[in-house]
Amino acid sequence: MGSSKDKARTDELWSAVSSDILHLTLLPTEACNFRCVYCYESFKLGKMPDKVIAGVKNHLKRRIAELKTLQISWFGGEPLLALDVIENIGGYVQTLLTSTPLVAYHSDITTNAYFLVPDIFDRLCKLGVRKFQISFDGVKTDHDRRRIQANGGPTFDRIWGNLVEMQHSPVNFSALVRLHLDSENVENIPRFIEQFRGQFGGDARFRLFIRPISKLGGPNDTTLPVLGPSEAVSASNRFATDCDNVGIPSKTLSQGADVPICYASKLNAWVIRSDGRINKCTVAFDSATNDVGHLSPDGSFALNPDRLKPWIRGLDSKDAGELGCPLVQFPAFNEFVAKDVAKAT
Repeated sequence: MGSSKDKARTDELWSAVSSDILHLTLLPTEACNFRCVYCYESFKLGKMPDKVIAGVKNHLKRRIAELKTLQISWFGGEPLLALDVIENIGGYVQTLLTSTPLVAYHSDITTNAYFLVPDIFDRLCKLGVRKFQISFDGVKTDHDRRRIQANGGPTFDRIWGNLVEMQHSPVNFSALVRLHLDSENVENIPRFIEQFRGQFGGDARFRLFIRPISKLGGPNDTTLPVLGPSEAVSASNRFATDCDNVGIPSKTLSQGADVPICYASKLNAWVIRSDGRINKCTVAFDSATNDVGHLSPDGSFALNPDRLKPWIRGLDSKDAGELGCPLVQFPAFNEFVAKDVAKAT
């Protein structure tokens, strides 16, 4: 008889190929109001045009009757720069769900939270967005040197204030706060944890994701103060223990066999760029290997099997590394970038 871990992995593999599950990561815009020092995105593409919006809605209309689970993830750029696109598609999803009440719907957003003021937060919640991923780079002095506005301005106070406002909401949401570590801010991380505990301690909706920064192909990769591999793991575990000691829910990067199956390895998960291109990965946007197809206005996917096959090869091999980060062994992708991408999963 197999172990419980074996059964869990088998179940995870089945869910990665099931046709009654659909996970779409949508980029309503690829523009951004921030210029974080470690960012790998080029911001070349703007807001999703009407024909792509129509394609997304028509794809959902095609698929909804056969689904048991639908997940919509909002990504960017900064997705809140195109709130109208989110509300257009998100409102359409709510309409579809009224006729298919048995579909389990989940929606999340990765946002820098600069525009996540109470009114916008409430509007997102009404659309079913209940999971928020928001990043800090430590205490204010460290954060405001790394996560800066496009005009060079600071961002810490605005983001922190918006999270405090979220705390006043009675809605059952979750806020995963990514706490970025590097060799220059690591000494001040305990101060941030204490500040976080003072404000959000006791509110289980807020938790920390302790995450060392990586070189992911951005223009500043050569100068980023990344931690070495062993130091990154050690620091992450140390701060996770600190969080546990003061009652703050936290998590760190999964290691080894515990790494979950990446969405990019799944046969039912797709990234829809703002121009309608279909990708598998939200990191390798500038890599041709990531363009596996295109969304048509009628909602159909025009896929390139030769481009797609390497991304889902782990479903055949069952190799934990290929399932955890299929980008790692792509020969066309920069080797050191791919290895750092693997650490990010």
